[in-house]
Amino acid sequence: MTLELLAAEKIAELAFGAVIETGASELVKKLWGKIRNKLRSEPVAEAALVEIEQNHSREQLTKIVPFLQVEMLKDQQFAQEMQALAHEINTGSQENITQQDFEARDNAGVVGKQVGTVNKAGVTEIGTQINVGKE
Repeated sequence: MTLELLAAEKIAELAFGAVIETGASELVKKLWGKIRNKLRSEPVAEAALVEIEQNHSREQLTKIVPFLQVEMLKDQQFAQEMQALAHEINTGSQENITQQDFEARDNAGVVGKQVGTVNKAGVTEIGTQINVGKE
């Protein structure tokens, strides 16, 4: 899988939030709007966009990713806008939890740490490390 495809997938996933969440941020709505405007001239992509908006179909998301990838490859400014918006969305929603440590101490002795990384596409990925047992 190429870096561009991965970036396009992550960006499409973020934008999907604008469709399914009634309280989606203005940045997420802006991201979806830019994707929609860029892809609406392609009949297959337009049909998938309509299906996503009407039925909140996550499966249709896979149909727009190749079109988004091509547009990002053809139009460097568009690609930079998409990545900047995606990065801003990720850092805004994750800024307080990427460095948080938390400990849950119960009979099992579970200790967890939430960690964040920024990949080459500039997309923040959040994961959780859990250690079971004594430290």
